Amino acid sequence: MPELLTEVPEPIEPFRIIIIGAGLGGVATAIGLRKAGHDVVLLERMLEFPNVSAGLHLSPNGCRALSQLGLLPSIENHAIPLEAITLRSYSDGSILRSLSLLPDMMVKYGMPYLAVHRFSVHKSLEDEARAIGVQFEMGAMVLSIDFNAPAVVLKTGRIIAGDLVIGSDGEGSQCRSLLLGRPDPPHHFGHLHRMFVCDISQDVIRRHEDLRDLLDAPDVPYWLGPASLCIGSITNSHGDFNLIGGLEEPITEKVRNRPEVSDMMDIKDFYKNWDPKLRKLLDLAPFCLKWTLTTIPDLDEWTHPKGKFTLLGDSAHAMTPYLAQGASQCLEDAVVLSRLLSHAKHRSQIPNILKTYEGLRKPRVLKLKRRSEEMREMYCMKDGSIQEERDHQLRDHEPYSGYVIPWMDPDYQNWIYGYDAGKEADAAWKLYMDGKIL
Repeated sequence: MPELLTEVPEPIEPFRIIIIGAGLGGVATAIGLRKAGHDVVLLERMLEFPNVSAGLHLSPNGCRALSQLGLLPSIENHAIPLEAITLRSYSDGSILRSLSLLPDMMVKYGMPYLAVHRFSVHKSLEDEARAIGVQFEMGAMVLSIDFNAPAVVLKTGRIIAGDLVIGSDGEGSQCRSLLLGRPDPPHHFGHLHRMFVCDISQDVIRRHEDLRDLLDAPDVPYWLGPASLCIGSITNSHGDFNLIGGLEEPITEKVRNRPEVSDMMDIKDFYKNWDPKLRKLLDLAPFCLKWTLTTIPDLDEWTHPKGKFTLLGDSAHAMTPYLAQGASQCLEDAVVLSRLLSHAKHRSQIPNILKTYEGLRKPRVLKLKRRSEEMREMYCMKDGSIQEERDHQLRDHEPYSGYVIPWMDPDYQNWIYGYDAGKEADAAWKLYMDGKIL
């Protein structure tokens, strides 16, 4: 471990920080660092950002992180505050349990629970980052990382040096493989391998009287069924309805990290015995995007021993979607790391700041990652006695500590949604200045 530095030298000029990967976590971190006065270069391998995406749920902890970055108002312009989440039986759509979100989340946690398109969130973040002077380099293909310098070597031969390199290049992270010194691609998760998402326009849905309530009361139906979970949600102010679900496919299928356009035939066939309302929605969807549900192993270390490189977001802790926490955890990472670095006065503090960041964030995200994986089994039970007991618990028992659905468990809900990334970072900084590292 680097020597603890609490007597701070005279301040130097702002740090030059290189972030590899301009997804939500990377851009959010760039904004936090730039607002702290640092110079930030964002390297993105794509030439332009895609304009298609799935819907995204931002729980109160994610919204709080956005607020601490000064970004929540712009996101709310594109988002829908959700009224409730309803867990439904797959066969007939009957409600097993409902969780009220509006105004409950504001009352409990001071933040909303939002549904929004990922593209809208990313565009808002990109616009803010460019406006405050974050340097974007599109089409930047990374060849290697010099962890000692630190510096990034591009495939063109160009070398970009700085004081700190942050790897935020997603689940299929090249940075993670370079840190580990071996290939570390994501792999299939369990038996549910293929995810899909489709959008149905408001105008099309309103032609069907039996579907209009999905637009007029913005709640989130979760259809729980054998080997699948299907979630519906309005995701923008235009009222488009987003469906996301998962299908089983042979383990021999290749991993598809990026969504691919596909028809609806196999999806309609899979859900042919499900709730008629869900089947009707699928009939109205013109096409869908499909990708592989993958996972990555838990990492022993996010930070290189030299203390000038760390991982962030999905590159460090990509998680399955069953707690709807992936994006929010990336945003929490962004707040914690940028807030810690906002306190720094000298580059010699960076190694210990990275240790503090990792020590603060890793226990939380790994706990959420494991619980999210467990939730797949809870949501996707086959018909039988265990499924009947789950439904009985949901129908007949008010949520309690240890409840079958963790985000309805009042204690677990407080732990997830009540998290204040900025406050936690400031407390960790105080410990560091007192001579302690998490």
